[in-house]
Amino acid sequence: MYPLLIEAKPISSLKLELIYKNGEKRIIDLERYMISDYFRQLKNWEYFKQVKVKGEVVMWPNEQDIAPETLYLDSEPVN
Repeated sequence: MYPLLIEAKPISSLKLELIYKNGEKRIIDLERYMISDYFRQLKNWEYFKQVKVKGEVVMWPNEQDIAPETLYLDSEPVN
């Protein structure tokens, strides 16, 4: 079980700050996902900034999403 994600903030191109209910903050770099056409739109900064937390996933307007376990395991803690 992973902490509950409550907010995702775009901080730079393809990087999100993830904020969890337990106070934990993590950074995920989505560059590794850009090999898939599914995520191609995320390279557009204006589109990337439209990220929302829906349920326990991050999602963009055209329904690209990333599962909570992937977000947590592929991110690094913020000191």
